[in-house]
Amino acid sequence: FADVDLDQTGMIKYSEFLAACLQESLYLEDDRVVDAFNKLDVDHSGQITRANLKEILGNDLDNDAIDRIIAEADFHKNGVINLEEFRRMMKGEKVTDS
Repeated sequence: FADVDLDQTGMIKYSEFLAACLQESLYLEDDRVVDAFNKLDVDHSGQITRANLKEILGNDLDNDAIDRIIAEADFHKNGVINLEEFRRMMKGEKVTDS
């Protein structure tokens, strides 16, 4: 748990979970990142949306949890994650409040 909880909040964030599931040598390869993005973009809209995550993760997560997942990679702060934002998140960049 401690190895996955990179920011030591006592909770595993979605991005930490994804990073833990992938070996570093694999997740930095762009084709692997694109494949992961495409699996999350279930409607092939070019964005990972709240609806996409609901479909994948089921109804066990409430809207607040899904919003927190999106916020971790939503660099443009528009409520969705595009491929460029997903790449940045997978490379370890953090969204700032500014």
